[in-house]
Amino acid sequence: MNRLMRAICGGALAAALLAVANSALSEADGPDFYRVADAEVGEALIMRVGPTLDHPALGAIPGDADGIANFGCQGDAGTQSNMCLVGFDRLVGWVDGRLLAEGGAPDRFSAGARLRGLAGSEWGATRFGAEEATDDAWIGFKSDGSVLGSSGCNRFTGAFQEGVGTLTIGPLAVSRRACPPPQMALESKMLGALEAARRKVAAHLVLALLDEDGAVLAQFARRDFD
Repeated sequence: MNRLMRAICGGALAAALLAVANSALSEADGPDFYRVADAEVGEALIMRVGPTLDHPALGAIPGDADGIANFGCQGDAGTQSNMCLVGFDRLVGWVDGRLLAEGGAPDRFSAGARLRGLAGSEWGATRFGAEEATDDAWIGFKSDGSVLGSSGCNRFTGAFQEGVGTLTIGPLAVSRRACPPPQMALESKMLGALEAARRKVAAHLVLALLDEDGAVLAQFARRDFD
């Protein structure tokens, strides 16, 4: 085989391998949007805090819904362990992947474009786990890599580091003012969620913090949006 033929064959092989790799990556990532499939008439798809069916429910998706944002799945397809992290109606949660099929726009997450980074944004807490919260607790991410905010009682400052889909916050310095029990309970949830965060889902209007196992610790609404 002459040099020209070897070059052509080598290029063809490289292109074929690249096509296979791209195909596998596409299949692993899945579609941009899902729709609910195989639901009984009137039955809702339950969104859960974590990636198993025994985690608490935090919301529901109508049985005829389409445009459900896809943030990734885990477990074996077609089995009870197949759970997918999705967004619907500005809420992020895990659902049974067996009840999803490839869907399409319009986007029913309704949270805007995904964010490349959090620097310059400010967020008010809307939910801790399955429980609703208020934006009395909030956090701001500064361009110098620092954070500041309120836990509902005390102020805090610290640092953050983020990557593609990852986020760590802390250590945090917190003021020491005593507050009524409801505010102290809110503070405990807020600081606990921030310190345990390892992953994130970030869109223009919604931020969700997840722990290292994928459980949704807290969700926030944008306070400084345009």
